[in-house]
Amino acid sequence: MMDHFKFSDIFKVIFVADDVFCVFEYAQELQDEYKLSKKEAIAEAWVTYISLAKLDTAAREKIPSEKFAVPGKRKLPIHDCAHVRNAMARFNQTQGLTSAEKAAARRRILAAAKKCGIEVKNF
Repeated sequence: MMDHFKFSDIFKVIFVADDVFCVFEYAQELQDEYKLSKKEAIAEAWVTYISLAKLDTAAREKIPSEKFAVPGKRKLPIHDCAHVRNAMARFNQTQGLTSAEKAAARRRILAAAKKCGIEVKNF
């Protein structure tokens, strides 16, 4: 795997992060440019995508509670499309929720996904 990214690589991902298909296009570019296997390129593209979506503590604290799938516990931020996708991916890993909280979180994530134009299947 690559040890670092060129600024242009990160720049591309920032502008395409709202569209999952662009992540795969970015993976193709990585595969071509760095001679990675398809599997390595896709993994690297997703790592880049997810790392750009990470929040530090200060940024997380600035997000209003209503912008979380579980507002009372401030779990699963859904304030932007990248985090909506991340919330969908991590939904089943989330611990400490009652069945009612989990059902409400699912509804909030689905509503946020709809606003982002994310096609949802099997969630």
